[in-house]
Amino acid sequence: MKTIKFGRLKEFDLRSRGYSIRALIPKGLKPRSYTWRCSINLDQGNLPACVGFSVCHEAAARPVEVPGLTNAIAKQIYYRAQELDDFPGTDYDGSSVLGAVKAGMERKWYGSYRWAFGEADLCLAVGYKGPVILGVNWYSGMMDPDSQGIIKPTGALEGGHAILCTGINLKTGLYRLHNSWGQSFGINGDCFISRPDMTLLLVRDGEACIPIARGRG
Repeated sequence: MKTIKFGRLKEFDLRSRGYSIRALIPKGLKPRSYTWRCSINLDQGNLPACVGFSVCHEAAARPVEVPGLTNAIAKQIYYRAQELDDFPGTDYDGSSVLGAVKAGMERKWYGSYRWAFGEADLCLAVGYKGPVILGVNWYSGMMDPDSQGIIKPTGALEGGHAILCTGINLKTGLYRLHNSWGQSFGINGDCFISRPDMTLLLVRDGEACIPIARGRG
């Protein structure tokens, strides 16, 4: 497998607690299986730019597909994220999901964004509201999906990664993730992770951001 540079930096804003996706989901709504199409496979190469690529993948996906997105645009989102995040200067590797989401909002790809706090919220969000941008720890057991495309958060911590969650299948209990490492990764660029393992990732400093009021810029 090619050398990967991880670039998701943790940046949590306590004010985000006031912007839960749960507030936009009708009370009593039951989870459903659903997958949102993302028809492009961007590749971050050896750049620690996963936050920019995950945001671009979200913009390219249904329910509102922004046309013409490329690796070059994803890199622009990454560099703009470094200017918008809370870390001083830009002479460092990576950026935060929050910084990249703000960069996407500047391009009018969405009007606002919400957060899923826990796996139950994530399940409802991806089932009804659209793809979800994840920022999670990435472990050695997640580097090479098995023959079914499944990854496991086992082994050594490799770094922080941002990736797009495009679907949930309640029958199999698996989330579908759309990665930014090209089509050679997993199954045509995608991989899967179980609900218990997703719960673990979210507990371990994970975050899940859902764009709202999507547009095409």
